[in-house]
Amino acid sequence: MKYFTLSYRLTVEDYEEYDRIYNRDYIKLRLKRLIPLYIVPVIVCAFIELQTAIIVAVMALFSFILPIIGNSVFSKQRGESSIFRRESTVEFYDNHIVTRLLPDGNFKSHTEKHYGFDKINRILESDASFYFIFKDNSLLVIPKRVVTQEQYTMIKNLIENLFISKYFYLQTKN
Repeated sequence: MKYFTLSYRLTVEDYEEYDRIYNRDYIKLRLKRLIPLYIVPVIVCAFIELQTAIIVAVMALFSFILPIIGNSVFSKQRGESSIFRRESTVEFYDNHIVTRLLPDGNFKSHTEKHYGFDKINRILESDASFYFIFKDNSLLVIPKRVVTQEQYTMIKNLIENLFISKYFYLQTKN
């Protein structure tokens, strides 16, 4: 049974907030996992040979900086993507979500993807958007600017009833 449909065009700004969230989380994760792996060799090498310690420290620095540079390049290329010129449709059903990119004057193709609720990995909510992250690493961005109060209530009820353990509200504005 279909509950409701959203139709909208994404903007570059809709993804900018997610990029900030992603980069912040990525840096935290890298710090948590890699700092212990780099600190011990740097300390050991500092006692043995200072030049080796510096080389290991520089390698650690590059392992943090290069992915961020790669993400920013990807974000710039995505900003020029045709996804921002096409209308997206998202339909909420009782057991899955359907996303569609509709044909228009410039695009003749029609893309449709079905996501079962079991494929939802995380749901993030910020002040501006909902982000549905699926197990295949795809992302569904639903800007709150296109959601009516009734649709917002339905999305929140869906989250509270089925996905409360996968839901995170992110305070993005300080």
